[in-house]
Amino acid sequence: MVVIAIIAILAAMLFPVYAQAKQAAKNTTSISNLKQIGTALMMYTADNDDRFPNRRYQVAVTTAPGRALYSWKHSTHPYAKSTDIYTDSTNPASKFVDDVSDPYISLADNFVPADPVFRRGYSMNNTFWLSGDWGGNGISVSQVDEPAKVMQITETTSVWVDYGVYIPYCNGSAASATYGHCVDGETWWGPNVPRVWPGAAPNYGKWGHKAMVSTFFDGHAQRIDLGRTCAGGANELNNWGYVPSMLPNGYFAAGLEWLDTFCQSYRAAQ
Repeated sequence: MVVIAIIAILAAMLFPVYAQAKQAAKNTTSISNLKQIGTALMMYTADNDDRFPNRRYQVAVTTAPGRALYSWKHSTHPYAKSTDIYTDSTNPASKFVDDVSDPYISLADNFVPADPVFRRGYSMNNTFWLSGDWGGNGISVSQVDEPAKVMQITETTSVWVDYGVYIPYCNGSAASATYGHCVDGETWWGPNVPRVWPGAAPNYGKWGHKAMVSTFFDGHAQRIDLGRTCAGGANELNNWGYVPSMLPNGYFAAGLEWLDTFCQSYRAAQ
């Protein structure tokens, strides 16, 4: 009985340690995935006149209606050599496919679901204020002044392959609704597209709505606190790639204060 009791005590002490080690290994996988994606993006630019891939692009297919919508994941896939790096096992959203692969969304827009199929979990920071293009396409390496500071690919639970700081921070709190209506926009696509975060909109990160792993424009990946992405003064470039004081009229179009929605709603929710 004494031996059994000792074994039980040791087991109780060791199981949490093993659980933490397992979680740490999974966290490392997320950083590794995004590091490989960052490398694939840099390889893509080397072969495409120093331009990053479009967030989405249309291709002709033989299946009716004769067209499919591909994403930056398809552009970088030949360099990554694997679809596995686009799937993060610790992200609950990875159980579901992204918007260009989802049959409900694709067919609603008269597209064939993209192949190969990619799952949710990583989205492109739609930095259209860098390119001057509302579609967020055609950003060149030279258009990013501080590539080591600006995020390019981020963790998210959203269905969309691209996302932006114009999406409000939603953690189920009433404060976030002040800066935008926080709803789960994925539920209306069909019965097989359930919500990932009950009571809240799809959001950045997966670390208790506090942090996310991101790939930056220089190719490196790191885990970053959500609040830190908005850090800096009004005249400083933040991790999203814009200077807050320039939002009203300093970029290519006027009235872009709404770009700061995420940062404003994050602060209000804390």
